Amino acid sequence: MTEIKILKTSSELQQAIQILTQAECIGLDTETTGLDPYTSKLRLIQIATAKEAFIIDLFHTPQLAKELKSLLLAEKPIKILHNAKFDLKMLKHHLGLEVNSIFDTILASKLISGGREGESHSLAKTVTRFLGIEIDKSEQTSNWAENNLSESQIEYAAQDALIVCKLYQAQLLKLCDLGLLETAELEFDCVSAIANMELAGMLLDKKRWQEIVKETETKHLRVATELRQALEPVDEQMSLFGESTINLDSPSQVQEALRKLGIPLLDTRSSHLQHLAKEFPILEQLLEYRSLQKALSSYGLGILKFINPVTGRIHANFFQIGTPTGRLSCQEPNLQQIPHSANYRSCFVAAPGNQLIVADYSQIELRILADWACDDVLINAFNSGADLHCITASQMFGIALASVTPEHRSAAKQLNYGIIYGMGPQGLANRINRPLGEAERLIDRYFLTYSSVARWLEQAGRDALNNKQTRTRLGRLMYTESTETHELPQSAIIRLGKNMPIQGTSADISKYAMMLLYRSLAKTSARLINNVHDELVFEVAKDEAGEVAKIIEKEMVAAGQEFIHNVPVIVDLKISEAWLK
Repeated sequence: MTEIKILKTSSELQQAIQILTQAECIGLDTETTGLDPYTSKLRLIQIATAKEAFIIDLFHTPQLAKELKSLLLAEKPIKILHNAKFDLKMLKHHLGLEVNSIFDTILASKLISGGREGESHSLAKTVTRFLGIEIDKSEQTSNWAENNLSESQIEYAAQDALIVCKLYQAQLLKLCDLGLLETAELEFDCVSAIANMELAGMLLDKKRWQEIVKETETKHLRVATELRQALEPVDEQMSLFGESTINLDSPSQVQEALRKLGIPLLDTRSSHLQHLAKEFPILEQLLEYRSLQKALSSYGLGILKFINPVTGRIHANFFQIGTPTGRLSCQEPNLQQIPHSANYRSCFVAAPGNQLIVADYSQIELRILADWACDDVLINAFNSGADLHCITASQMFGIALASVTPEHRSAAKQLNYGIIYGMGPQGLANRINRPLGEAERLIDRYFLTYSSVARWLEQAGRDALNNKQTRTRLGRLMYTESTETHELPQSAIIRLGKNMPIQGTSADISKYAMMLLYRSLAKTSARLINNVHDELVFEVAKDEAGEVAKIIEKEMVAAGQEFIHNVPVIVDLKISEAWLK
């Protein structure tokens, strides 16, 4: 029978620590009165071996928590947590405790799933999937602020710390079988950096943001009015006051109105509209309307509700394995999709006395591709230090490097990045507004120039089809086969085979950099405050900004060089008062 002991004295805790330090691994969990570290309280800390659980009730014996420091910092035993980021935030904010040597069962579950959709990674579902055990989670939402907890609550709290020890053994075997140990170690080492990024948050200039939203609303109203007036002659449904009542957000209504104006549209997707916009200016208006509409719905005043009442900052929620390729994703709010325009990004500022450092890997996915494909032409282009997009444009259009125009470079840039995502002739034609035949010729020239890239991409797509999986350079796994709930056509599998190894390796590099920088910047004032895939944003005291920038560049380059060997890794940095490049 499992023993559960609530620790009440220092001597009891020291006896427990002696038992815990002898274990290979220990389960670690917390119970809190809410989800936000800044507005909720930390109630319980549960630590367990596979056979016994020890609980500290911080409402009654808060002084015991500080005695856990050496145990939690030690390399052994391994600390097993489910969704470690949450517990680490609570322990760091409320008690100043850090945790080393982590194994996160939710991250392990996601890695093992290999991007398969439809699998839940909650603790209950994960335990059932790996151990065949059903656990009761009904007490999860009970009142943890009560002065005296029920026996059922205590048993529930202990259960979560106990069960992850068993889960660890099953998942560790599976990670070994799938060749995912290195990837798992990277993910576990990165948890602290992400937890502290969320704790740090970003500062938003509320007044400036409100001004921008007001300007956008005014512009949106003007464009909508002009668009309705342009469509009015063909709008059969007029209001009593003679105004057009067409719903500009209805694709079918807009398509029908445009058809009556003689504009041939198969659909109203933006890619299709862009292809015809120069010929039909009203389509440019429609695209502008949609852009403004998206800005208001995604980046309107709603973002202000995410400003934390305690810190005055926005603490977004980052999902560490947010996509099958391993990239982080973000919500509440999605700071990764704030528009790149200076208007919006200038609203995210440093606190008084601080500055922001924006560090961005330069063309990292193309560098990974050049290195992986061993394409001498692409490698030499990078090693020359010249502008890659200009070099590509020179080859694509058969012109001298000095004759490359901004339009040529833009087209080459679209293709350089597009081929990683499996872009075909029609996609390129739409993006650069050129005839389909010309787009086909440009792609042919591209692959003639970068022939090893062509061979690598073809092989990667074929491997994804044949092996029903694809991997990053580190070994991160993504399955590429259809399931009962998710049908993958052959063309989609080929695209995944080309893109996932590149994008996933880029994600691995960014996570490796975050891990290195969390350690290297520990004794400085610098804090990581945002991740936008290849871009990291830091906040630092002004008098440290220059030295910290050097550390950031050094560690980010070092992280890239762990995965890229034949081309230089370049990091672009900018120090400013706001989130600007």
